Amino acid sequence: MLTTIWNFLSKLSGRMKGEIIGILIIIGLCFYTYSLYTDYQQTKVDKERFETNFNNSQFGIDSVRTKNGKLVYSVKSLTLKVGEFEKMKFDNENLSKELKEMNIKLKNVQSVTKIEYKYLYKIPPDSITIVKKNDTIFQVKFEDNWLKLHETISLVNNCNNIKIDSLGLSLTDSVIIVPEVLYKSYWIFWRKPTGIKVNIKSSNPYFNLDKMQTIQLIK
Repeated sequence: MLTTIWNFLSKLSGRMKGEIIGILIIIGLCFYTYSLYTDYQQTKVDKERFETNFNNSQFGIDSVRTKNGKLVYSVKSLTLKVGEFEKMKFDNENLSKELKEMNIKLKNVQSVTKIEYKYLYKIPPDSITIVKKNDTIFQVKFEDNWLKLHETISLVNNCNNIKIDSLGLSLTDSVIIVPEVLYKSYWIFWRKPTGIKVNIKSSNPYFNLDKMQTIQLIK
């Protein structure tokens, strides 16, 4: 390629040759300047990402109550490259290893969210129904919109001990998980994305979120 260009230039007059060489030098300088600017911008983006990840590394849980009294939890996400995600451990667990065990390819993954939660029930005693089937067998029942509990209890050893013959438990819930892009405004008409916040809402009033870890993966 260079030989062909040099042969072409050798056939030109001295003035034209100088002009073309000058243009090529200017083009080369433009490409070099653009490369430096691109590297600078990428370094700036990475620095901002590292700072945001550091601030969000504890996965602090925020919560607000809606007009109908239900809680909405939110956690700000980490933004990691695939290689960073593969090396990082969360609570001494390697999530990338778990995904591989699930036959999921990381290159196809956009985000990972791990949730730890429990249901805290306080059942009023007067809400429990006890039906006596005979002198030694009783059926215990509790039902509302979210929990159904059925239990059969027997009295054994001359009614000195209690034996659970059967226990049925049914829990109902519906969970909404919504990722939300966070922006920082710089001008009236211009704003810049700064991260991701994941919101979660349960329809079950007994739902209690203990921990949520969420990671956005970038290439």
